[in-house]
Amino acid sequence: MKTTSLRGFLLLAILGLISCIAIAALSLLDLGLTTLKLSARNEIRASAQAVAESELEYLFFSFKQSVISGTLAQDIPEGLTAIADNAEAPSTVRDAFLLAHRSPGWIIK
Repeated sequence: MKTTSLRGFLLLAILGLISCIAIAALSLLDLGLTTLKLSARNEIRASAQAVAESELEYLFFSFKQSVISGTLAQDIPEGLTAIADNAEAPSTVRDAFLLAHRSPGWIIK
C-alpha cells in the first residue's frame, strides 16, 4: 500500500518550470523593446546632430568668406549682420538652412 502520492509534487514542478520559462520570455521581450526604442532615439539624435553640424559649418563658411573677402578687422561686426541679426530678441524658431537643400521625403523628428 502506497501512503504518499507524487502527483502534487509533479504538478508544482511543472508549474514552476512554466513560470520560469514565461519570466525568461517576458524579460527577453522587454529587452528587445527597450533596444528598439534606444535605437530609434539614437537615430533621431544622430540626424539632429548632423543638421546642427551643417548649420555651424554654413555659419563658419559665411564668416570665413566675409573675412577672406577683405573685410577689415574693425568692420567685421558690420559684416556679420547678414549672419546674425541681433535687432530683435533671439529665438530658436527659425527655418533651418538645410530645409532649402535637403531632398524631399527626408524627415527630422
